[in-house]
Amino acid sequence: MEYLKIINQNKDPLNVAAKGGLRPITIEEVELHNSKGSLWSVLHGKVYDLTMYLDYHPGGEKKLMMGAGTDMTFLFSK
Repeated sequence: MEYLKIINQNKDPLNVAAKGGLRPITIEEVELHNSKGSLWSVLHGKVYDLTMYLDYHPGGEKKLMMGAGTDMTFLFSK
């Protein structure tokens, strides 16, 4: 619930709009973001920055880190 409060208070917490909006991201770039400090994953062809969500994931940090820097669509579907 805390994560949802943060997002509801700020619809653009990463300031994407000020940075020019969305841009294409390669899987090679996603692979660079595979740590607790910068955690990106691909789900159904879309890239997500999950760094802020790490503390709030219902499955725990360990489960979320399994998909860090990867296409986690298969893991998510399990």
